[in-house]
Amino acid sequence: MKMRNENTFGIHFILRMNKVKNGKAPLYARITVNSSRIEVSLKILVDILDWNASKGLAKSKNEKAKELNSFLEQVRGQLTDCYKQLQLQRRSINAEAIKNLFLGNEKKEHTLCSLIEYHSTNMKNILSHGTLKNYFTTSKYLIRFLKIQYKNC
Repeated sequence: MKMRNENTFGIHFILRMNKVKNGKAPLYARITVNSSRIEVSLKILVDILDWNASKGLAKSKNEKAKELNSFLEQVRGQLTDCYKQLQLQRRSINAEAIKNLFLGNEKKEHTLCSLIEYHSTNMKNILSHGTLKNYFTTSKYLIRFLKIQYKNC
């Protein structure tokens, strides 16, 4: 039985065979969340003869292949940590959000509470006292509602 907030999540390492040069192809991490996927370049070229496509790993014949597989496990761990971090923060989880967090390209998400705070600080010198009083009262009720309904703010 699948719970409401449960996501399917997977990581697979692939070579982009359409970009092969001199027998080497660029390595990508494919992140899949709920059947949507996105790819992240790992900026590494891998010899296509040393790659096991079904396992998504290098064929561990030599030290170089073992180092690559170790690196891939580190990347897998970092991507999994990004997924868990999004879960803990109760943020929207999708493949693009995981990629952005992994690469450090996070989009700033605005919440209703942050917008109320932004409005209050930027408008206090512009609006009249009566109007501000109405805004503060409304924001107080909104924040109270959010704390009761969603236990955050």
